[in-house]
Amino acid sequence: MAEKNRWWPARAAEEIGVKVIAEHYRSMLDQDIRVVYLFRSEQQSVGGALAAATIAVIKGRNATLAAINCVSPEDFDDDGKLDNSRADDGAFYVIEIHWDTWKELSQAQRVALIDHELMHAFPEVKEDGTVALRTRPHDIEVFGQEIARHGLWNSRLQRFGRIVAPHVREFLAAIEAEERALLGQDRPAAFNAGSPPPGGWAATGNA
Repeated sequence: MAEKNRWWPARAAEEIGVKVIAEHYRSMLDQDIRVVYLFRSEQQSVGGALAAATIAVIKGRNATLAAINCVSPEDFDDDGKLDNSRADDGAFYVIEIHWDTWKELSQAQRVALIDHELMHAFPEVKEDGTVALRTRPHDIEVFGQEIARHGLWNSRLQRFGRIVAPHVREFLAAIEAEERALLGQDRPAAFNAGSPPPGGWAATGNA
C-alpha cells in the first residue's frame, strides 16, 4: 500500500520567508498577513506537472480550527474574528514544499522558491479595511515549443524577454566557461602549451 502524504512544520523555509517578506512584501507585514510553511512527503501535481511548492489560502472553518491550536479564546472578538488579523475570518496563506526537492536545492534556490510562492500571494484590501486573501497566476503562461517555433512573438513575451535577457547571457557565459574548462582538462599539458601531443599532431587529426 502506498505511503500516505505527511506534513510537518518547515522551520527552515519559514526563516527564509520572514526575511523575504521583510525585504520585498512589506505590505503583508502591515496587514498582519500570516503565512504558514509546511514540508510534505508527497509531491503535488499542478496542471499535470510536478510542483516543488504550492501556495493556498486557508479560510473559514479550517482557519478557525488552525487558530484554536495557536491562540487563546480571548484573541477572538465578539464577532468571532481574530483581533490581531485584518484578514477575513482569520484566513492565512499556507506554502507547502516537497521535502525531497527542498533537500536538493542550494540556499539561493531555496530563497528563490519561497520568493516565487510569495509572489502568488495577493492580499486585497476591501472598503471596510479588512483584507481578502487571494492568489494570482504567473505573469505569463508559455510553452517551450511555442518559443522554439515562433520566438518572442507577442508583447508579453517580449517584455519577459527583456527581463530574462541579462540572466540568459550570464547563464550561457557560465556554460561556455565550463565547456572550455572541461576541454582544457581533457588535453595533455604539452598540448595546452602548444607542443605536439604524444604521437604527434597526426594523432589528433590536426596534421
